[in-house]
Amino acid sequence: MIGRAAAPEPPTSPERSGPRPALAVTGLAVGYRGRTVLTVPELTVPAGRLTAVVGPNGAGKSTLVKAALGLLPSGGGVVRLLGGPLADVRRRVAYVPQRDAVAQDFPITAVQVVEMGRYPHRGWFRRLTRQDDLAVSEALHRTGAADFADTPLDELSGGQRQRVFLARALAQQADLLVLDEPFAAVDTSTEARLLALLAELCEREGRSVLLVHHDLRTVRDHFDHAVLLAGRVIADGPVSRVLRPEHLETAYGIPMPGRAPASDSDPAVDRAARAADGSAAGHAADAAPGGDRDTARLAGGAPRPAGTDRADSETADRRPATTNPPAPDPGPAGPERRA
Repeated sequence: MIGRAAAPEPPTSPERSGPRPALAVTGLAVGYRGRTVLTVPELTVPAGRLTAVVGPNGAGKSTLVKAALGLLPSGGGVVRLLGGPLADVRRRVAYVPQRDAVAQDFPITAVQVVEMGRYPHRGWFRRLTRQDDLAVSEALHRTGAADFADTPLDELSGGQRQRVFLARALAQQADLLVLDEPFAAVDTSTEARLLALLAELCEREGRSVLLVHHDLRTVRDHFDHAVLLAGRVIADGPVSRVLRPEHLETAYGIPMPGRAPASDSDPAVDRAARAADGSAAGHAADAAPGGDRDTARLAGGAPRPAGTDRADSETADRRPATTNPPAPDPGPAGPERRA
């Protein structure tokens, strides 16, 4: 329901210890129309964390998650999800695409959308079991979507629809949730509720969340880990290490002030956030032309008509953020995909 299976990959070293990362990327290059738009020499996203993918408009945020899920071809590289290739972990990965990636006027109710989260386990044409019904009911209640479960999708507000799509991902009972700008057109109270739920999934249930987001203030205040992109990985690691003035200046291309001594304010984050807010309306430019709508079916969305205690970050903050120097352009991405 996500994408095509990845090509065979080298086996993991038996000497490796510790939990497998939610996402591990090596040598990934993605291009459109002969132009490379994203290069990722190496990237590791830890498991059990609430991780944000951030960067200016056109930085490659949506491109990264789609390429990792097999929804976009790449010019090379190896991608492992939850320690294995996509073909082996497909049922354990749930994807929530951008809001406009799913046909909003398709004649389907909210609960029917959420039931699609069980299809990776049951298939499209088998009746749902009592276990499936319980998973759907729990997902609806946890996201606050139970009150409008029988309402047609096209009658729901933007925030209500996002709750439904997140409920579908929860019903899948996936270990890794990948969300692409899930808070677009969502009011602040709904965003706060969904953020609290995502944090709970990571902290109490050990799930992993990888979320594309443009609001750096929200990332600073609520996320554990971040990946900062600008056509390449500028920095990744604990949020406090990634959202530093020097990294933000590199990514956003504007001078950044330093953090005021003995102050909770962060001028660099605020300035970068204002820059991001100015281009937020065009965040869909991260995707290939038509890419989001074309992948809605693969994401398990509505079929298209024809046509807080955060996870303990104190220890994590002692680890330096990973920074990457500019990678050489590998040239146009070819049609053959290894990732």
